[in-house]
Amino acid sequence: MDRNYRINTHDRSREYNDEPPHSRLFILCGKDVTEDDLRQGFSPFGNIQEIRCVKDRNTGESKGVAYIRFSKTSEAAKAVEEMNGEFLPNHSKPIKVLIAAK
Repeated sequence: MDRNYRINTHDRSREYNDEPPHSRLFILCGKDVTEDDLRQGFSPFGNIQEIRCVKDRNTGESKGVAYIRFSKTSEAAKAVEEMNGEFLPNHSKPIKVLIAAK
């Protein structure tokens, strides 16, 4: 009997991510919110490693979604506690802040 076997050559070691668990936030915000607005609002909670505002590929327009990665899980947790449902400076729409899924 002839059988075909598949060999998994996918190297999982490349998937290793050295960021602390639960240190990345998912933020629903207004389309007019900028990276600077987010940095100003979230920097009091700790060391921000990265801010990414999601934009439409075709138009370049903001989708009103952003990600912020902190250097520590505790910083991200504090930011969620303090900022969820709050307003960023000079903005009239409250933001929704959640721990981002991997």
